[in-house]
Amino acid sequence: MSTFGGFGGIDSRLNSISLVSRDKKIIVAVDYGTTFTGAAYVNSISDIDPCIITTWPGAGRDTDHVFKTPSTIAYPEENKKIGKPRWGFKVEPGMKFYSWTKLLLDTNAPLTKYDDPMLEQATKSGILQLPADKDAVTVVADYLTGVYEHIMHILEKGLTEPILSVSPIEFWFTMPAIWSDQAQAATREAAQKAGFGSRPGRLSDAIYMITEPEAAAIAALTRSTTDIVSVPVKDITTYLVTETEPTLAFEELCTGIGGKCGSTALDRNFYKLMSERFGPAFDALPAKKKGPGSNFMRYFEVLKRNFGHDSEDTTHELELRMRSLQVDPQYYEEEEGMVIISDQDLRDIFDPVVNQIIDLIKTQMEDANKEMEHGKINRIILVGGFGDSEYLRQAVKNTFGSNEKMIITGEKYHEDDCMTVDISQSHWPANSLKKTANLYVSDLIEAPERIEHPDVKHIGSIECDFTGVDLTQFESKIIDGERVYELNYVLKVIFGAQEGILKFEATSKGKVIGKSSITFAKASYY
Repeated sequence: MSTFGGFGGIDSRLNSISLVSRDKKIIVAVDYGTTFTGAAYVNSISDIDPCIITTWPGAGRDTDHVFKTPSTIAYPEENKKIGKPRWGFKVEPGMKFYSWTKLLLDTNAPLTKYDDPMLEQATKSGILQLPADKDAVTVVADYLTGVYEHIMHILEKGLTEPILSVSPIEFWFTMPAIWSDQAQAATREAAQKAGFGSRPGRLSDAIYMITEPEAAAIAALTRSTTDIVSVPVKDITTYLVTETEPTLAFEELCTGIGGKCGSTALDRNFYKLMSERFGPAFDALPAKKKGPGSNFMRYFEVLKRNFGHDSEDTTHELELRMRSLQVDPQYYEEEEGMVIISDQDLRDIFDPVVNQIIDLIKTQMEDANKEMEHGKINRIILVGGFGDSEYLRQAVKNTFGSNEKMIITGEKYHEDDCMTVDISQSHWPANSLKKTANLYVSDLIEAPERIEHPDVKHIGSIECDFTGVDLTQFESKIIDGERVYELNYVLKVIFGAQEGILKFEATSKGKVIGKSSITFAKASYY
């Protein structure tokens, strides 16, 4: 699959992104997800951060401000108390509603070894359903109609109607990297039916599609300037960052891969456990009591979000009344109607999904490292709904390691002790051959992964001068007609106790290209 060649006219602008657009337009990002949907907008002529929509209609939200609304819809034909379709937080407990509809847009996608094996079973069990007289595109369009009307209402309030009436609007929809052409077409069709890019007389309004890893890479790379970045969600793609100033530029190293193994796979594993444990008593319950968006699954959503933060094994209770139960009391408290879930149960639910994601990352890293022989993956960024999971983060960290420490708090060091770290930087012809390596410290036992962390301090830098080094000794490749070199060097830290300093020395191809020193008083963390 090509990097930006997806359905919907993604153009080459995304390969080189200026952080400030000079075109007078409004850009709206829509993250239509399987379980939740979010949106943000920016006026491209204003030098401000995007405005995230945090007010979504409906009484079902826990607080006044939420970043996303449920991807659910209920129809009046099946709920006599309502006069028109209800969507998101407007869907109330007890209503018959539809969710996970996004997964039904990609009916022609071939199965992969990374797909969630419970997806087909969930479909057969009725969890993934459609109204008898509607197809997936229609249901998604009906849901997105509510989302579109709310976005336009927010835009009118935030930007005023006069500005809105004369400004073109670009709507950018995220989609899975493995989305088939048929699914991309279905998503675009649903968005158009909902009103996106279809204002009367506004021919310059448009809908664009961007894959979730690409969108994540752009968001992450505007805040991080590492050379090679792997962005794993349920879809995984690896990018080489070739330029950060004056514009962000990157290229896809190898074909993205993915599987249907995101956060909803946890729900399906949970349903499987409930069905095995309680049998017909659970299976016979209507979707409004056990389906996505029900109170039962909202309780489980909280469990998913918090799991992994506490190492103490404990049990959790979820309210769900079932009849005709003959079950071990360790699993159900009948008098109070409480399902009892242990942390081991949660591990059994999480582990198959986490293992699939780790396998995806391993495969992608192997492919990327073959493609990029002179470099290596140096960042893994978790995004998406499941990307917030502490349990997943710890599993990825344990598998692939964390930042290498140059100096470790509490360790004993002696004069002339030496430690080294390998560093590589891309060099473009227009750039200076004098490179700067910044030096940071942290007094935390577990070093933060980002230099923006408040406990990370900048204590100095070392200038590495490659002007006297033969560049032909380094790996290189042609990018946009220019030869780009991968400059490799070794940064050595030497402990000079008598001098009271830390000495830094950079060497490349046997030649010293830079020196620096930091006093122990300044590096007081050690």
